[in-house]
Formats: sequence, C-alpha cells, structure tokens
Amino acid sequence: MSGIFPYIVIPILLLIAIAIFKFVLGNPANFADNDPTKDPLPGNFMGQMYKGGFMVPILITAFFHRNRICH
Repeated sequence: MSGIFPYIVIPILLLIAIAIFKFVLGNPANFADNDPTKDPLPGNFMGQMYKGGFMVPILITAFFHRNRICH
C-alpha cells in the first residue's frame, strides 16, 4: 500500500495547487481593473505569483509534498 501512496497523493496535491492558483492567486482583486490579464496591483505578491504561469501550481505541489507528506 505504501508504494502506491505517492501515485494517489501527488495528483490530489496538484489539484489543490491548481485550485489555489486559479481562485486565490488569480483572484481579480489582485490585479489592476480587476482583470487578471493586466498587471498585478503594486505590492500584491499573490498577483505577482499568478503571473508566474503554469509552473506555479507545480512548485506549490512540490512544496506541499516536501513539507507536509514526507515529515
């Protein structure tokens, strides 16, 4: 059972990371004119992280996996 555990947990963590990316970091309130296609508001780190693109959910997944599951 422990051999299959990562094959179950990592995709679940990726889905959670994508949800965080889309709904928290991509919240329109983080951007000028409430438009995620525009620049983030000055000093808004969530909007800046969203502009990192598709790699952000992958990095969030790696962070979750390293800091929550392995310890």
